[in-house]
Order: sequence, then structure tokens, then C-alpha cells
Amino acid sequence: MGGAISWDDVTRGIERCAAESRAFYSLTFDPPRTERPDEYHHLMVTMSSPGLSARAVSGYYNQPVYFDHPRPNLERLTVSQLEEAIRRDAGDTGFPRRMGNMELTQRLMNDKREQLLGLLRNDREREALMAVADLSEFLAPPFGDALTDPIPDPDAGMDILKRTFDYVAESTHKLPDFFATRTTIAYQEPQVRDEDSCQVPSTEQPMRVAFTVRGTVMYRNGAEVVEAEKSSHKRLLNKRDHALDTHGTFGPVLAAVLSAAADRQSSLSWSHWEKSEWGKLAVFRFVVPFPIFEVTFCCVPEGDGATVYRTMTGYRGEFAVDPSSGAIMRVAVEADLDEDRDPHAPLIRSAVLIDYAPVEIGGRRYISPVRSVSLSRGRTRKIMYDWGIPFIVYGAFEMLVNDFAFSDYHKFGSESRILSGVEEQTETNAPPKEKHH
Repeated sequence: MGGAISWDDVTRGIERCAAESRAFYSLTFDPPRTERPDEYHHLMVTMSSPGLSARAVSGYYNQPVYFDHPRPNLERLTVSQLEEAIRRDAGDTGFPRRMGNMELTQRLMNDKREQLLGLLRNDREREALMAVADLSEFLAPPFGDALTDPIPDPDAGMDILKRTFDYVAESTHKLPDFFATRTTIAYQEPQVRDEDSCQVPSTEQPMRVAFTVRGTVMYRNGAEVVEAEKSSHKRLLNKRDHALDTHGTFGPVLAAVLSAAADRQSSLSWSHWEKSEWGKLAVFRFVVPFPIFEVTFCCVPEGDGATVYRTMTGYRGEFAVDPSSGAIMRVAVEADLDEDRDPHAPLIRSAVLIDYAPVEIGGRRYISPVRSVSLSRGRTRKIMYDWGIPFIVYGAFEMLVNDFAFSDYHKFGSESRILSGVEEQTETNAPPKEKHH
């Protein structure tokens, strides 16, 4: 029969536990990817020295939110298959949602996009198509839009590139100070109300128009400024704690891209001929391996949740030029982000596209942006509670897309004409000419 436990025994036991707690190791690891929530894994810590033991948890529950997971019900289509589906099913009640779950394997060219928009029956269908089109902007065009003309020989290709670099060097200096209207349509994935769960939402959400805004963009002395924009909320989704925006569309993007692409460390090569509404375009692709593209993301779930993530990366993309003048009519740039290379990064995709066209500013024609698409894919954040204490963790990934349209270009300044007050009349009986002011 054992003796009674004294108070001294209890005190010594507590002191021993306290002493052991002051000597510990923290072991961390990245768990394997999983598709299932609450996936249990056994965990065991072994010691290499005999006679030593470790006290540790015996298992953990793995969750699938840490990595990006492609939508399981995506319908991947070529442009011709998309057109066939629109001609067959446009107007059906469930077609907008079905189109929201489509993903193109080819770029939807501008002329084909306008044609398909004309076949749709309502705004929801047109909004769904625009989201699909914007996400396809960084893909190769359909085979019929990539011309089979002979590849230019090295000398001819260098001549085109020389005209292009000369054009970029001169165009930004020749642009007058102007202002234009910028209309932004923002697409987002509706958020699922799931504040206190690490599980991935059970249903995938197609992208929808969250809001539209219209404002004035000004270009003065080579600097771009956007005035306060007026919002026209169409179907405003749950408020985000981060947003997507793009700066430098007028001028700086072209100069930065071409300068880096010409660097000796970069790769600049011929891609293909491409037909467009402006005629045949020469397309070159480039890879810039050194960190020059700045990506920011707000915010990572550290401390008070206000820490901004910043990183410098390389980038890749292509530009399409008028081979005779060197004018750039399209440029697409995508940051070199890789989830597998940096699994802790909150942003795994960042890209921007700019379409150019001739516009009239102050009575003269300039090649200037008429449309731009920006997209990003990054982690959401969510608030969790443990013993009543809130803390911020990463949630599932989401795609953000902004579609910008630029119109109503005007030159800063004023115009005047001096009238003499006397107008010559060749015939005395002729009525006086009308004056227009």
C-alpha cells in the first residue's frame, strides 16, 4: 500500500515540469498538400542519443487552404468551342453561371470578343464573357490569328526591333500633357461567409462584376495621376481588405519593359506574326531574369495585419509592333512568381496587358493606351478565434481582375482664333456668311 503524497512531492513535481518547459525546441515543417479538410497525420519525434526522450504532440490535422487549388469544375475550351456554346446556349437561365466556370485555352482576340458579345442576350452573359476574355489575354492566339508568313531573317528582325526602340524612346517625349476618362470594371470572386473555419469553401464561385468606377487620368510632364473616381456599384461583393490597381500605363511601362528586355542578361526573341485590326503585327517575346518588377500585396497575417508584402522579381511577356513604324500596339507582362519556389508568398500571379491604338489629342494623332487588363491571384485573409482571442490567418486564394478602358482624350490648354470683324464679300447682292462661334 503506497504512502500518501505530501505537499512537498507536489511542489517538486511542479518545479520539475517548470524546469523542463524552459528547455525546449520548436520544430516547424511545411505539411504535404491535401485536398481534404481535417486530414489527420500521425507525428513522432525521435532522439538520436540513447536515454533521451521527447514529449511532443502525437498528430495534427492538415488543411487544404495553404496552397492554391484549381477549380475542380472548370470547363476548358478553345475559342471555337466557346463560340459554339454561345450560339447554342445563350439565353438559357443557367448559361451565365456555366460561362463563369469556363476557361479558355487560347486568347480571345478583340474582334472575336466583340462578335461574341453581340450574340449574347443580357448583361450577366456579357459580364461573364468579359471575365473569361480578360483571363485569356496572356495566352497564345488561335492558330488562325497567328499568321504563317515567313519568319524574318536576322537582319530584318533587327531592323524591326531598332524601329521599335526608336519609337519608344521618342514617343514618351512627344506625348502632350493630356487628360482622359478611365473606366474600370473590377471582377472578383464572391466571398463565402466562413469566418471560423480553416476549410476550403465547398462550392466554387465564378467571377462577377463587383463594381465599376469612372475617373480622370492625367498625364503631365511624364507623370500619370488618377483623380478621385466615382463608383457605380453594380453588384458590390463583400468588402475586401485589399484591392488591385495599376500605375504607369502611359509611358513608364513601355520604357521599363523595353529597357530591361534589351539587357544582356535578358532573352529577347522572335515569336510570330499576328493579324489585328491595325494590320499585320510582329510579335516578340522576352524574359527578364533579374529582379526589377516590384510586386506589393497588402497584407500578410502578421502582428496587427497591416504588414505589406513587397518583393522584386523578374518577368516575362511579349509585345506586338507595327513592323513598318515600330509602334507598339500591344504589350503583355507577367511577373515571375512561383508558388512552389516560394510557398510562403501571399501572391502567386501578377500580370498586366495594354492595348494601344491611334487617338486624337489636340488635333493630332498619337498611339496611346485604349484598354488595359490587370490581374492578380493571391491569398485571402480570415479571422480565427482561439479561446476567444482573434488572430489572422491565410485563407483560400482568389483572383482579382481589373478591366480599364481609356476614352475622351483632351489636351491640356486652350485654343483661340482672332476674328477681324470684317469679312470680304465678292458679290454685293450675296447674303452675308453665317458666323459660327
